[in-house]
Amino acid sequence: MDARQGLAVLAGIGLFGCASTPDAVLTRIPGTKIRIAIPAGFEFANDFVGLSNGRGASIAVMEWPRSQTDTLAEFDGDQLAARGLALVATDSIEVASGRHPLLRIDRVVPDGFARSFLLLGDAESTSIVAATSPANGEVDELARALASARRDADRAIPTFEGLGFEFDAGEWRAVRTRQIVQLRPSADTGPGSPVLIAGRARVGDVADLVAFSGRRLARTPGIDSIEIASQRSFELDGLPAVELVAQSLDHGSRVTFCQTIALDGSRYFLMQGRVDSARSERYLPEFRKIVATFRRVD
Repeated sequence: MDARQGLAVLAGIGLFGCASTPDAVLTRIPGTKIRIAIPAGFEFANDFVGLSNGRGASIAVMEWPRSQTDTLAEFDGDQLAARGLALVATDSIEVASGRHPLLRIDRVVPDGFARSFLLLGDAESTSIVAATSPANGEVDELARALASARRDADRAIPTFEGLGFEFDAGEWRAVRTRQIVQLRPSADTGPGSPVLIAGRARVGDVADLVAFSGRRLARTPGIDSIEIASQRSFELDGLPAVELVAQSLDHGSRVTFCQTIALDGSRYFLMQGRVDSARSERYLPEFRKIVATFRRVD
């Protein structure tokens, strides 16, 4: 079955997917509002929120803090093209909460994978369920899985659930945005105030963790003229880790970064603190204190 046939299967089985998949066989995707029928051979992924079969097929779930209408508008042709993607087809399927948009997206330069995005949302937020598989692979199995999806719109997602890590934030306030956690001191807000962001991502082979950490810091949006002040290698929760302290300009203001990256096989954990440089002496120890409590969780 090719990718275009897969979209047809999705649109078709969605018409009866609700009735054929009782809630008893649905499994919660941790860190999301989604429950889904897990296809045979799939397990929870350890480097993203969702499922993988280890052979290139996956189901990823992203929680978007925008309405379903606004989220659909973000799949604009020009925006996708800027990321090397193209919208191939738009359809909809029937799930428990009604009909919802189903999008088929390909890379501009074909890579042999089929991608379908199901948007389950309301006027406040949206869950994006993204299925990817080799074009001649598990397209039909993923189609059935997408059609089984249920969204518990009122479910509050615990801050660290499904991320694979947690911290002891102390008096700092932790807020989750999609798959990123932001920590801020409750009493210090406003421009230039300290913030520590944390998340995880996939990575290929990393031969030099210090060099990789520097490249990752340089990719931080909105900054330039990075000056590394110090670096150290250490162990964090049993993982090799690198801390970089650096200064940079962020829209003309001098800011200090304290970034730690811990490498765990095919994934890495990023903890990046930033603060106005005039207050860095006070907050660098705070960043390090929180990072030191980092631990992996299942």
